[in-house]
Amino acid sequence: AGDAGAGAGDATTRDAVGDGAGATRAAVRSVGAMIPRDVLERCATFGARGAASGDASDARARRAVRRVVRALGQGSDAKARAVVAAMADAANECAAKTVLPRRADEVIETLRAVARCGDDFSRAMVPGSGCALLDAMDGGKALMTARRNADVATAYFEALASALGVENERAMGLFRALATVNVFEHDDRPTVFGVMDVFQGLACSASAQSAVAVAAALEKSGALGDFIARAFVTMAAREDDADAIDVAMSRRFFAFVIFVLRARSERFQALAFAGVENAATPVVARLCLSRAGSEPNAAALYQEIKRRER
Repeated sequence: AGDAGAGAGDATTRDAVGDGAGATRAAVRSVGAMIPRDVLERCATFGARGAASGDASDARARRAVRRVVRALGQGSDAKARAVVAAMADAANECAAKTVLPRRADEVIETLRAVARCGDDFSRAMVPGSGCALLDAMDGGKALMTARRNADVATAYFEALASALGVENERAMGLFRALATVNVFEHDDRPTVFGVMDVFQGLACSASAQSAVAVAAALEKSGALGDFIARAFVTMAAREDDADAIDVAMSRRFFAFVIFVLRARSERFQALAFAGVENAATPVVARLCLSRAGSEPNAAALYQEIKRRER
């Protein structure tokens, strides 16, 4: 229509409106003219596609950009870009060392802001550039962060679940990395403790929105159930060797299982109990009875098993 010339503008518009394609182009031009310039600039910055087009998916992309700018930049586009750019560096720092509380708090707040954005976060990013969340971490770094900064790792997994969801296979792979740690075989106790702390933190997600997303991610990945089942299977295999199972680790693990079985979310409880069932409920019940005299949480787990059987 632009080639028709200014003098034929009215006729061109009438012709355009007369057919479907022309009507769409006219609508796109009128919608594009109404978009404030700063919104267009923000869309270009974050790469939400089709900033000036008029279909529903593009309008949603513009809203996604605005939401990310508000959440991460307090309304400042430049600040939001800086926060996203710094995310990978902050994640690396948390994986590499135990950070000072103030620095950890900053990272946690950023990750929680990402979680509050939900899937708008990934929708607002530049197409083809990769996801800032996924690029900030891999399975090994996730475990090292759990080891050194469990609160940061918890916020990271909440953000993964909320912003990317269960359809993102790379995100689910990071959840599964938590389940690769065997409580009674892993050679680094702080990592084991850190992973349990992360699961416990996820059981107390900061918001209702995050809690739903986290439960969905744990269900899709099987991470929580696999982590619990693997530990009980190892414990059962070593049952005849009294010295094969570390007593302190056993107590910590039973306390962990009771904690997640008493999570606020019934869905989270069910995911935790699935780990008991996957390890064979009668076997776990027997393990509990053999330790009930010295481990109160083992006795509590036995009672929980019997209650659920009824």
